[in-house]
Amino acid sequence: MRIAVLADIGQHTYHVGDEAIGLQACRLLQDRGHKVTLITRDIIATLRATSDQTDAIWATPFPINPGQRHLAYLHAKMVVDQAISSPTLLPSEVAYVDSELVALVRELEQVDALLIAGGGSLNSQYGWLFLERLLAMYIAQKLGKPYAISGQTLGPALTETDQDLATDIFNHAAILGWRDESSLTLAKATFPDANHQLVIDDASFFPHKVPNNQSAHGEKTEQYVLVSLNPETDDTLGADPVKEWAKFLDKIHEITHLPTLLVPHMAPPRSNTWDEEFTNKVAKMMTSPVVALPVEQALVSANRVNRAALVISARFHPMVFGLARAVPVIGLAQNAYTAVRMTGLCAHWQRPDAVHDLSLISSEESKTPASSNSSSRLLSTIKKIWENRAEISKSLEERGNELQAIQAAWYDMLGILLQKQTPPGNYLQTIEQLSSSHSQPPLPTDLSFPDLTARLDQEREEALAALSEQETVKADLFGLIGRHDTFADARFAYDYHQGPWINRRPLTN
Repeated sequence: MRIAVLADIGQHTYHVGDEAIGLQACRLLQDRGHKVTLITRDIIATLRATSDQTDAIWATPFPINPGQRHLAYLHAKMVVDQAISSPTLLPSEVAYVDSELVALVRELEQVDALLIAGGGSLNSQYGWLFLERLLAMYIAQKLGKPYAISGQTLGPALTETDQDLATDIFNHAAILGWRDESSLTLAKATFPDANHQLVIDDASFFPHKVPNNQSAHGEKTEQYVLVSLNPETDDTLGADPVKEWAKFLDKIHEITHLPTLLVPHMAPPRSNTWDEEFTNKVAKMMTSPVVALPVEQALVSANRVNRAALVISARFHPMVFGLARAVPVIGLAQNAYTAVRMTGLCAHWQRPDAVHDLSLISSEESKTPASSNSSSRLLSTIKKIWENRAEISKSLEERGNELQAIQAAWYDMLGILLQKQTPPGNYLQTIEQLSSSHSQPPLPTDLSFPDLTARLDQEREEALAALSEQETVKADLFGLIGRHDTFADARFAYDYHQGPWINRRPLTN
């Protein structure tokens, strides 16, 4: 069968983890005999990164403005309904930007099912990603095609408005796969009539399971401590986060005596912005041996972990790559959203002690005696992990074999469910081993994060009020006209030079 896969790929700001999710979901489906059509922001880049057996179609990204994206979603549903009720309607017969929506409907008519691949996209904090996924599932639902979600985090912030938009769509999904216990708990409470399942991150074994720290000849080759930073510290590290990170990593060098490899995870390539800029600043301030890389393609970036002795990360997927390669990891979470994802991940790998608050890396002279003791305890914990890394690596290798079998059963079952068939019971029995064998992370007292949810609600209402008099915005709710970035450049080149119907690679028979 042909399955459309929506992942957050082809972005102008290259995101290693999102690309890995899309590529791995594609491979896992193709390994099971399915044909895949990836929904992407950059067809050319995505086709270059995939095999000749993969097709690609354009995504329709939603605006970030919370009021504008809400109106855009309501408008998009009306256009979708029109396109489905008028099956001969062509994109060229409606006004831009509606033509993009009609084109998406026509493309999804050509597939048999839809898979929303993993990530942290289903929350109101990143509502433009949430609505993009809801719209794709709404189209599939209206077309009578099965759809499912794999390896997503739900929330933690989810407004009542977004819940209402999602309820019917989620209830009609073949299955909803959540990659952490917190998301599963929230999903069952918020959408009790839907079919939920605890799974692991889609990119867990991207590109495949790799033996830990081994060269082509099999010998152990620890070369560096791999570190991925996040410039968005939410003021956790005070006025000078660069200085705090540099001092902390110099202390890590005193423990390991290995150089630091700084691997940026998210940035427009070669832009010296986002992670690249922050990483370079930290490297310049460090006194211990360090190499700072630019952002690299997902495959290259993930495989940097192969020779790492330890992974320290404020980003999620470098931890995913490290654990899958049986490398001990330390996750440093700057907020509740990050903590939920990191603790859920490490619980699957039975490493609940691997996640810590980012604030603990701050230098002692800027802290109270109590917090200084916490910082010292963090360094002591890292030292203990370092000294026991061989034992930890062995346990991760064993756990990896179990998790790989669970993921294989999950994708086997997904393929059957998306064909509207009933899978054998042994698949579910294998998958259920995940919830019975992992270590339960501490869950927040209130999974809905009411303060953040209330703020997001207020932002949407204020944005809607501000938009009420802006006729130019109403004419282009998706904000595509006059948009200046690589998505717009690539998209408009197709639309205005080749026509609104994309000339794509022929589908593979």
